[in-house]
Amino acid sequence: MKKISYCLVISILGLSFSLKGQEVEISIDHPDQVKAGSEFTVTVSINKGSLTDYSRFSQDLPLGLSATNVSSPNADFSFDNQRIRIIWLKLPDEAVVKVSYKVMVDERLKGSFILGGVFAFVVEDERKFLNFDKSGEISIIPSPTMDPALIVDIKNFKGGSEPTRVSTKKEPYAMVIRQKPILLGSGEYLIRLLINTPLGSKYLKIEESIPSGYVFEEINSHNGIASLAPSTIKFIWMSIPEDPVFELEYKLIPLDNQPQGDMVLEGLLTHTVGNENQLDEVKELDVDFHDLSQDQKRDLLMTGRIPIPILS
Repeated sequence: MKKISYCLVISILGLSFSLKGQEVEISIDHPDQVKAGSEFTVTVSINKGSLTDYSRFSQDLPLGLSATNVSSPNADFSFDNQRIRIIWLKLPDEAVVKVSYKVMVDERLKGSFILGGVFAFVVEDERKFLNFDKSGEISIIPSPTMDPALIVDIKNFKGGSEPTRVSTKKEPYAMVIRQKPILLGSGEYLIRLLINTPLGSKYLKIEESIPSGYVFEEINSHNGIASLAPSTIKFIWMSIPEDPVFELEYKLIPLDNQPQGDMVLEGLLTHTVGNENQLDEVKELDVDFHDLSQDQKRDLLMTGRIPIPILS
């Protein structure tokens, strides 16, 4: 007799957004049924039309599911607080951009769930959002080896450590934190970045997308090499700074007779781990680095908690 296996029928869901002759379409492929305790693959296809620059896809997963990257060309993939984020500073040249990732299903789960998502992009300096409607239910086949008393419907799952897997690894909150841009005179903005030096890295690069209508001025790159491409600033260090935590500063100066875009910045840090590149998103906080001691800066990078000032 043939063994009964779970259904591999793929759900193909689609949504499109049309603007001034440019059509952006998105579809998500995944199985209709998955086994508890196993992984399944999700593929997101984005027909990007004439889009070339900053874009982001995000998707929230229910508790009990976790995601790992499989393929995300030119993008920074992250999974944190049950949210998948896939960020492009520059989209690939292909007309259809495909990314894929694996989703692990906790072995204690049963029931069903749905996947949605949001695709954010920029058209003529204006942010647009394409909401992918949640549809296409995915059913979970309970694990036959799990004690029935421990099996929980995914809608009621509260998380917690799995019986056989406990992680003690402590990850930093961020490798790079951007202080909220400071508005100076004449419409100029001062940008400060606080950087956690990657241990053992042979190479370090920070890319920041900047709004239109501004020109870049270097202030202090901490011996990095600064360069400006269309809508993107790059800082490159071939020799990693010895300081465990360091800062860089630059200005954005408004151009005369040109409209200025919203002061929204997106950044990525690239460094090496072994022989592979690691990408980390630059996170922005409303904090003044000049008010912090070196120990407080390290703690900010590790925890993301802004120190409370001590009143004299």
